[in-house]
Amino acid sequence: MAGYKLNTGLEAADRFLDELLAATEQYPDSLIQNAASVLKVWDKTTNGDSRGAVLFTAWFDQFNPGMVAVSWDAGRPVSTPDGLKDTKKAVDLLRNAANQVLKKYGRLDIAWGAVNRFGPAGKDYSANGGSEQYGIYRTIHFVPDQSQPQVNRAVAGDTYVAITEFGEKPRAQVSLSYGNASQPGHKHNGDSWKRMSEKKLRKALLEKPAILQQLEKQETLRLTLTP
Repeated sequence: MAGYKLNTGLEAADRFLDELLAATEQYPDSLIQNAASVLKVWDKTTNGDSRGAVLFTAWFDQFNPGMVAVSWDAGRPVSTPDGLKDTKKAVDLLRNAANQVLKKYGRLDIAWGAVNRFGPAGKDYSANGGSEQYGIYRTIHFVPDQSQPQVNRAVAGDTYVAITEFGEKPRAQVSLSYGNASQPGHKHNGDSWKRMSEKKLRKALLEKPAILQQLEKQETLRLTLTP
């Protein structure tokens, strides 16, 4: 279950990439050939080191429902939509995407984590995951970093994740993605970003001894009753 939840694969790539690559062979030029070579070796994920995801999502961002060969069918939810209706148009959009990526990043195979980052200033980690529009279980939303034009920062998405096993002794793995604090300078501001970058969950503190081991501050309140 943890593997499913932390899966950064793009279902959109499963549905359309093979036909797109086949179409590039019908309408080749040097830029399209270079783009295709990047996408052929891409692992169809948005892991931090994935090379090809930036190019593919730039292509898919131009996509619209009228471009699919088989439209969404509620009776076939895991296999539709599927295919490309106009392969030449699809290749033209790939050319546009390749030009955009080259202009902004200088290379077609820029790593996903070089562009998309976890953490505010001072906590900077390679990000993974992406928008649900691409069919990604690891749902993370990014917005442009105003101080770094070539970088996007995670601002929403997977917030609280819990995988719980119920039994005589419950067990759980959890993640509070953005941490418990957002105040500048607070020591717990962004202290979950590294774990997010590594696609890890932490063991939940479900018993008093485990909680006391992590205790940072304890206060005793005395209640005085007066007649």
